[in-house]
Amino acid sequence: MARLEEKVELLDQCVTDLRRSVEALNRLIDEIRIDHIRIAVGAGGPALRSED
Repeated sequence: MARLEEKVELLDQCVTDLRRSVEALNRLIDEIRIDHIRIAVGAGGPALRSED
């Protein structure tokens, strides 16, 4: 029984680590999306102003 509890604790730690990794990846993806939006807006900005 103690061995099973150890395995459950190890599995729980693995799940926690995986969740943290997924959260970190999601934050990175969000940052990349924001950068792409900034680049797109920055690239389109002067062209829009020159047409005014």
